[in-house]
Amino acid sequence: MVVFESEEPPEEFDIDDKYEISHVICFPVCAGIDKTTGESVAIKKINGVTSSKTKGRRVFRELQFLREYRNPFIMKLKDVMLPSDRNNFDDIYIVTERMERSLFEFIEDFIQDDMPNRVSNYNLKLIMNQLFRGLQYMHAGGVLHRDIKPDNVLMSGMRVKLCDFGHSRQKADRMTRFIGTLNYSAPEYFFNPGEHHYEYGESADIWALGCLFSNLLHPEQDILLRMDDSEGQECNNLHKIAKIIPVPEYIEVLFSFIPDPGMVLFAVDKLPHTPEKPLREIFDDVEDKSAIDLLEKMLVFNPNKRITIQEALEHDYMKDITVDVLAKELSLDDSEVEQLNNWSPCEYVVDELGSASAEETTQQLYALCLSFKSGDK
Repeated sequence: MVVFESEEPPEEFDIDDKYEISHVICFPVCAGIDKTTGESVAIKKINGVTSSKTKGRRVFRELQFLREYRNPFIMKLKDVMLPSDRNNFDDIYIVTERMERSLFEFIEDFIQDDMPNRVSNYNLKLIMNQLFRGLQYMHAGGVLHRDIKPDNVLMSGMRVKLCDFGHSRQKADRMTRFIGTLNYSAPEYFFNPGEHHYEYGESADIWALGCLFSNLLHPEQDILLRMDDSEGQECNNLHKIAKIIPVPEYIEVLFSFIPDPGMVLFAVDKLPHTPEKPLREIFDDVEDKSAIDLLEKMLVFNPNKRITIQEALEHDYMKDITVDVLAKELSLDDSEVEQLNNWSPCEYVVDELGSASAEETTQQLYALCLSFKSGDK
């Protein structure tokens, strides 16, 4: 996401009087002020929410998630607004807390400024620990993010928060086709037994977070695998992964996570099982070898053998970052510390509107938006 700032507020924004727009951050996101509290906020316009049933459902899911899932490391939703002409319901505005920049911008700054020291090891631990905890809270509630990447992490200082939950889904035995960012896609995304049924779970988010971790370890050396989203390129994409990640033997893959033996014969059996340049060689200049050990455990080809969130938080690389350390370094307030020390999974089940028609989806979305005005949030 390329972020720019313009002092001119957009004429297209039709928002409540309680908010004042100061400038454009990156259209359709503007910086604003809540005039009742003086608090800085971000206001995002979502166009065409009734233009298709798919988009309506996606926005409906995201709003439910943001309303119900509260965690210090997940973006906080403050308000939802409808345009003044509610007979022409097609746009909505969501108000969130204001953060300084995205993690993508943070990484780009290191590249453009040619900073020799990269991200300090301590700050890297702080960032990753927060992301692990935010993702742990999501997964405990049965929700997959499905689009973790630097653009979808916001920062203020060293405080980070997961955002953009438009692709997030409640976990199911058989998921719909993956629609996130291909360069952060786990190997299992490329094995599918059918057009609409893919088998993947929490470990796919771990892989994406591992790719993000590699970005932070080497901002100037992009090891991300440039995936091809063209039809029929699944095997080529798997070959790109195999260049740096060890591929398991045929029999292990067949009986572990791929539901289609034909895909194993066609793809995995033809892949090299020894990487051209393994991760330890790519990151041989990283002094803290426990960071590379954690990265290797996150970027494992077989999702059943990939490290879990809890195991990652207990890894040697993370052992110094406790809740007390986070509270001190990030200036967490008492309620946030309490949330981290005594958290429990969110039991709310996101309504997928699976059988709803386009008209019913629009009605449900409209009612959900109105609930924010009634205080039902």
